[in-house]
Amino acid sequence: MIRKIDEIILNKENNLRTKPQLTTHQLQLIKSAISKSIEDHSPLWLKVFYQNYDRVLHGIVMTADYQLQRIELRTIREQSEWIEIRNILNII
Repeated sequence: MIRKIDEIILNKENNLRTKPQLTTHQLQLIKSAISKSIEDHSPLWLKVFYQNYDRVLHGIVMTADYQLQRIELRTIREQSEWIEIRNILNII
């Protein structure tokens, strides 16, 4: 017999979302926007995938580490955050 709390945990684990697959064209647009933000210090909006939700971030890409496949985004509040490129869904 499964306890109620165990049933809730099992349901949450099974309801995790999967990341949609991006086309080559979409990936190219994302990388192009990242490069432009680095060169021009222009802000951009990113839609980033997380297991339970999508997050929208606004900032300037300070650096791109293509070996580790991540970027450093500096937000309006002057906070830096590393984001994995594979989790970027869209440039808004």
